[in-house]
Amino acid sequence: MSIPDNKQDIFARATVWSAGVNDYIPPEHDNFYLPKPVKWLDALENIQSHRKAPLTANEIDEAIQFRAEALPAGVNRLISIPSASNGYKGFWNKDYRRPEWGRGAELEFEQENYRGEWIVNNQMVVEENLIQHPYHIWPINTGKGHWEVIFMVFETTPDYPAEYRLLSRYAIIDPRLSGGKPETDDDYNRADFVDQQLERFFMCYPKIKRPGYPPDYERMIWVPRQKEDDHWSSGLRIIQFAWEMLERIQDMETSGIRNIHTLFRPMRPYFNPDFVRLSAAGAIAARGLETEDFRARIALARVHEIRPKGRSKTSERVFARDLFAPLALPAVEKIPQVFLDAVLLTEEKYATWKFVTHRDQIDRKEIPGVLESSANRYRAQLEKEEQEKQEEEQK
Repeated sequence: MSIPDNKQDIFARATVWSAGVNDYIPPEHDNFYLPKPVKWLDALENIQSHRKAPLTANEIDEAIQFRAEALPAGVNRLISIPSASNGYKGFWNKDYRRPEWGRGAELEFEQENYRGEWIVNNQMVVEENLIQHPYHIWPINTGKGHWEVIFMVFETTPDYPAEYRLLSRYAIIDPRLSGGKPETDDDYNRADFVDQQLERFFMCYPKIKRPGYPPDYERMIWVPRQKEDDHWSSGLRIIQFAWEMLERIQDMETSGIRNIHTLFRPMRPYFNPDFVRLSAAGAIAARGLETEDFRARIALARVHEIRPKGRSKTSERVFARDLFAPLALPAVEKIPQVFLDAVLLTEEKYATWKFVTHRDQIDRKEIPGVLESSANRYRAQLEKEEQEKQEEEQK
């Protein structure tokens, strides 16, 4: 008896690595109040629908929370990861505006008023959350689909041994900066704005104590640098960062060797967007099963061809085999020596170690010259490599 060959599923339209087959929710339209079943389904749909599109908060929330909930209970209680959804909408986005706001000075007034009201309205909740956990991982949307993450470590004090009131160290991870100086004015302005907003946080929360000024407790965590032509990958990079940081915290807390500054060592010098996206999709699917109390099933539909949304049946079709090829895999990046040296420092020496950050004073008039100098060095390196290649071929 032969098994019937049912080809109907093969020709089904499905969610695949496509360029617009399904609806996609831009990061600016994340819904903070989506119920759990809708949220994980939306996240799973979005992360599969577009291979090269910025992630929304739902994907970031679901992927990170799945890993966090898998930690030992004692470790999980030490970590706070607020939702990346629009509970913080506009607070970290320098260009955020509402349709009813005006322009020019009026717009700036409305923006500042909005952000000030946000701090006042959420002061008690945020402050109480900060002092209840030593570790904080905050995914933030800075606008235009760009994601960053703020990592903070708090400690107790003799006066308040049951609360984490002392900000020990923090780092702002911007995939475009990679722990170094910005390459463009947009990067500089964004980094400066996020710094200012975080400073507003600390100034408005009297229970939080800081040991001096930001250079005394700010640390740079090196991450593989995001290039301009893959602006869509920042959300995936933030997920990878959060996963690795959760593992570091678990290792430190369960090993009994508590050396906080090792949390701020460089991240792995390699980022594969396809691998992270697929891993995140798996995490979101697994979290969905948990949400449904395992009374659900994740199905995989085999697809032969794709009909782009909005086109007729006679329009050009995209075959699944054309989507198999992975994105161009990036090279393993070289971690700057200054970050490698910092890993070997003792706790005492690390406290006074200074990193190169965008805070370093650079005359704004000199920036074009600095960028031009970097470009010239890069071109010279390319020319040298090309010359060596030609000489090798001649041999």
